[in-house]
Amino acid sequence: MRSPRWLGSCGWATLLTLCACSGGDGDGGAAPVTTALDETWLGELRADPSRFTAWVASDREGFVLLQQHRLEEAATRDSVAGLRARRELSALYAQLTRLQDLAYDGVIAESSARNAPPSPAFLYFSVLAIQDRKERERAAADERPAEGEPLTAAFMEATEPVRQRYAAHRAARDARDVGALWGLAATPLWTEPLPNGERRLYDPFFYRTVALSLAVDAPAEGPEALVFSGCLTAADAQAEAKASMDTPELGCALAALARLGIAPPPEVDDPQSASDLVVSLDAALDPWTRATLAAGDPAIAELFGDLRLVERTRARWLLALARADLHHDRPRRALTFARLAVDLSTPREVSPVNHPALFGTMAEAQARTGYHREALDALAPVSLHRPDLIGLTELLGDWAILVGLDRHGESKEN
Repeated sequence: MRSPRWLGSCGWATLLTLCACSGGDGDGGAAPVTTALDETWLGELRADPSRFTAWVASDREGFVLLQQHRLEEAATRDSVAGLRARRELSALYAQLTRLQDLAYDGVIAESSARNAPPSPAFLYFSVLAIQDRKERERAAADERPAEGEPLTAAFMEATEPVRQRYAAHRAARDARDVGALWGLAATPLWTEPLPNGERRLYDPFFYRTVALSLAVDAPAEGPEALVFSGCLTAADAQAEAKASMDTPELGCALAALARLGIAPPPEVDDPQSASDLVVSLDAALDPWTRATLAAGDPAIAELFGDLRLVERTRARWLLALARADLHHDRPRRALTFARLAVDLSTPREVSPVNHPALFGTMAEAQARTGYHREALDALAPVSLHRPDLIGLTELLGDWAILVGLDRHGESKEN
């Protein structure tokens, strides 16, 4: 069976040809172990794989990009695939924003504990990030800032490049278009000399701008809105679209668990409860997938073998549960859910099963549980393909170095 990593244009052409030529029941003589998925989009494709061709026909290239998690490219398309890519990017960058805020707070706390406060420039950038967050929180709550408080007093004394950059962010957020800011995020906005080199400080507004500019209010509609998602039915997708960006697809994940007869996880930070839930989930999914592949239909084998639709959907559910745990301050279980969602054939790569947010979730969970170097390592598969993450990785690196030093400057880490 071919790996989905190599399913390029030729693989998709073969798949769509097979789907166009195939029809009928698709179940063969094999009896499924469970019928819980039969009334979902996965069940529809097993019954008639040619539907896949019709569902993606409006923007086949966009769905290829979505399937491969090439979200920035997919987000430029005027289609359902583009709409969904923008929503996924918004949620990803909202998570990166939280991780950046966490890292700023961590560096300041660790520096203060060692009676070695950060430089004025670093403190200044952290204040900018904090005040930007507060301004957005006020805007979300429809609250006006206090009279004479446009951002922060320090900001009014900012050097012209920083003020110009912030003005560009305000314009991007108003227009909901990141535009040229994508290309600027990897360039230091401020450089300060150090005894043994220099410190580079990067745009503290960028991740929040992407999250705000690409946020999608209206849900995608039609059967194509379900392809490659964690939502099993249109009703689930419509209900989920109203959810917070902090926990995308959680509603779909909980609806799927209920459909499969699996109780939702308890509200405790217990990694074992995550492991137990995944055991029950796999016990329901694996027999259904095996029975599906045993049907012998080439088109079904392409859909459920090469595209790994069930595995991908499972990963989306576990990612949603992990994000919800982070939102409710349960980082230990969030880390377990995220680890159990990883495709073991590509454990260090963004892939059709491994969403980029999966690695961001692991990084945030590691940082919250005190494993700062591990957080930096967890983020590597995402930062490898996103130059704009250099500021976040350097910030996490500073935090990890500080945590690894005792008050005499000796490393605590091996």
